[in-house]
Amino acid sequence: MKLYKIFEEKNGKLYNLFHGMVAGDREVEIGVEYQNRDKMIRDGGNNRYYRSGIHAHYDVKFTKEWLKRFDSTNRHIYICEGEVREDKATSDGKVSLCDKITILHKYEMENN
Repeated sequence: MKLYKIFEEKNGKLYNLFHGMVAGDREVEIGVEYQNRDKMIRDGGNNRYYRSGIHAHYDVKFTKEWLKRFDSTNRHIYICEGEVREDKATSDGKVSLCDKITILHKYEMENN
C-alpha cells in the first residue's frame, strides 16, 4: 500500500522522527525494508498503551498538514510502501501502524 511518512534530513542522511525504527537507531535508508519490533508502548500525548507499529499516513493532504506542525525546514514527506496492520487508536484515525515499510523516494511538494 502507498503511504506517506515524514523524515528529517540532516548532513545528507535521513532520520526517523522522535525515536529509532530499528534497534533504537533513527537513521534510515531509501530502499530498505524496515520491520516493526512488536511490543506494547506508551503514547506520548495521552499516556495510553498501544501495540507498536511504524507510523505512516495514507492521506497525503493530512501528511502535508502534519508537516506544518514543525518549524524545521529539514523535515520532508517521503513516499513509502507498507503493510498496514491497523489505524492507531490513540490518534485521530489518519495514522496507520505498519508492520513493514520501505522508503521509496521523496515526495515532490511543488507538483502536488
